[in-house]
Amino acid sequence: MATKRGNPQNFLDPNKMTPEERQERARNGGRKSGIVRRDKRTSRERLALLLQLAMTDNEGHGIKSPITGKAMSVGEAIDTAVIKKAVKGDIRAVEVIYDLLNVRVTRTEITGAGGKDLMPASKMSDEELKEEIRKLSEKLDDRL
Repeated sequence: MATKRGNPQNFLDPNKMTPEERQERARNGGRKSGIVRRDKRTSRERLALLLQLAMTDNEGHGIKSPITGKAMSVGEAIDTAVIKKAVKGDIRAVEVIYDLLNVRVTRTEITGAGGKDLMPASKMSDEELKEEIRKLSEKLDDRL
């Protein structure tokens, strides 16, 4: 009877293969693994480049970021959309943000990586938050 992984009657027993057959099967598996690994790397690199593209409106004008005043990138637009969903109460969006920021949430505290307190942000004005986000965006731009 067939299972999720195929029909057991069709499985090849490595113990019944010659060393040359086992070596060839291992070589083929290694080649395929390398191909898949290179394809994934290429996809990650392509996605990273696409996220840096500037957003434009229907007339081809750049959409400006409300934080930096510069042209908004696709990545920035996605981040903004996730934040909007989180503010509207989408728990999954909140989880995505917390995961990206490496934030651990307990009942009494919100901390980031290394136990750094993130609560002062809740006491900042909108302008102070925008300035902090602008600084972080510049740091990120410098890394890229």
